[in-house]
Amino acid sequence: MTILSALSTALDAADRAIATRRAAGAGGNRAGGPWPLTVPVPHDQPVQLSGENRLITYADSVATIPVIFGVWSKILRALTTTELGVYRTLPGTDKLERVHGTNLEELLHKPGPRKGLVDLLQWWFNPYLVEGNGITAKFREGGPGTLPTNLIPLDWRYMSALAVPGGPVEQWISYQIGEPRAIDPTEVVHLAWCSPNGSEIGPSPLRALGTSIKLDDAAQRYQSASFDNGSRPSGAMVLPKDAATSPDERAEMREEVKKLHQGVDNAFRLAVLFGGIEWRPMSFSAVEAELMGTRDVVRDEVMIAYDMRRGALIEPKTPVKGLLDDVLRDFERSLTVHTTLLQNVIQRQLIDPEPEWASERYVTRFDLSRLVRGTYRQELESATYSYVNGLTARDESRDRVDLPAVDPPGTKPLVPHAQLQPGRDGRTLPPSDETDPSSPAADAVPSVPTSSTQ
Repeated sequence: MTILSALSTALDAADRAIATRRAAGAGGNRAGGPWPLTVPVPHDQPVQLSGENRLITYADSVATIPVIFGVWSKILRALTTTELGVYRTLPGTDKLERVHGTNLEELLHKPGPRKGLVDLLQWWFNPYLVEGNGITAKFREGGPGTLPTNLIPLDWRYMSALAVPGGPVEQWISYQIGEPRAIDPTEVVHLAWCSPNGSEIGPSPLRALGTSIKLDDAAQRYQSASFDNGSRPSGAMVLPKDAATSPDERAEMREEVKKLHQGVDNAFRLAVLFGGIEWRPMSFSAVEAELMGTRDVVRDEVMIAYDMRRGALIEPKTPVKGLLDDVLRDFERSLTVHTTLLQNVIQRQLIDPEPEWASERYVTRFDLSRLVRGTYRQELESATYSYVNGLTARDESRDRVDLPAVDPPGTKPLVPHAQLQPGRDGRTLPPSDETDPSSPAADAVPSVPTSSTQ
């Protein structure tokens, strides 16, 4: 079954579910009448550029502006290559136990034919970082009432929503396969932050960067024009006032100079003048130089919009000791808000509505620890320190540096000599001739021999 046919089947099932809800008078049905208000989802919003009728979409903005592409790809690739595990909450506690082989884990790691976890996370995070929303539809191979067996990506550019004013979305409409198809909100997983106006439709960070995108595009086009067209001469030939030249001679002279010096490849070639002609060089004005500097301003504004530190994308020219560790930890913290949001969305929109998964107390968690791992030598020193000081068992420390286990299961961590208390955990100190530091004699002040001189 192809993704397209699966989507069509899923939408048909959603249509039937909505029809059932309307017949029962549930959901947003108003006495069997139509939905009261259509709230259009902003899809593929254009940005007005300098010039007449020049528009650019959010996706094209990411693809054509280097700093936006760099920030987007940095965040997206870190999020989509992070491990997402399934855990079970232990009864009566808030502790989590990692579980494997569940149908929930299979759904997340195999969401569709020839697709894996990285693909699924891209279906959510990619449009979420560009359009402000990521949405997938649930596909139930066994029909309504069974567990989802696949998750199908929905193109945000072809989505619309129906809702009461100020209320939640009561019906999604997809135009992805050409004709409008209704999808019940319970049959989708929608990743987004709420809009500043309180709507469930998430705001795109690129909407706040509309002016920045416009300025950066203008600066790029101005720089390209200055190189490609040679519209601004680097200098001028000034003929003496008493020089008599015909229009043809001046045109021939102009074409000869353009032939020899126009364009990037002919820059800085030696000019040979004759007949008393004077050469006057020209340079960019302060205003034009400032226009080129606007790209630095755009970079800072993109970092602010995506809540990202500049050092995470561009290394400083002068390395500072310890700065890299701070940047990595700061980058990890900036990703935590996104992973926490998706964990909550998966819990409330995918796990909790399914009684079988909810009864098992399933939760999902991202593991961002590898983002802040140091060099192999640093990790080895840290693992050794933890083992020697009794913080971890030997196999736990070996696992941190990707080495196989060597101890029997249940082996306790090493307890250092200074911390060991006999009888507390069933182990005792080896025989020693040293004075017991806990004995009364050890606390006594030793006598100090004195000597007298006669």
